[in-house]
Amino acid sequence: MRTFAEIIELIKETKNLKKDKEVAVILQIEYKRLATAKSRNSLPYEELITFCNKENISLNWLLTNQGNKKIGDQSREYKATPDTELSEIVQELKENPNDKKLILKLLKGKKDIKEALEGLSSKDMLNNLEQAS
Repeated sequence: MRTFAEIIELIKETKNLKKDKEVAVILQIEYKRLATAKSRNSLPYEELITFCNKENISLNWLLTNQGNKKIGDQSREYKATPDTELSEIVQELKENPNDKKLILKLLKGKKDIKEALEGLSSKDMLNNLEQAS
């Protein structure tokens, strides 16, 4: 994660600005607030999101230097980092292929979670859910 000081420098570079006061104007915050946030390394997320949306800049890139700078820009190759939780889910589905339909139901936001859980082999899980409600 970049520091707020680094983010300010990136905004200056992107918008061809020289001073932090100009960044405060761009972010639509008082200079004093920007200076305090910079010294505390406290990010004004709402203002950064608004800036990124207005300038079509990826918030992910601005905060972490991952992905493309511009939204929709394919000029840089995106280097995905391994997602251990997703890998674990895939492994579980490989080991339990019958749960694919259950997972799909859950992901699609089934209103009645009991219906989705009926596909599980563990009746204890269903009983625990009924006791909790």
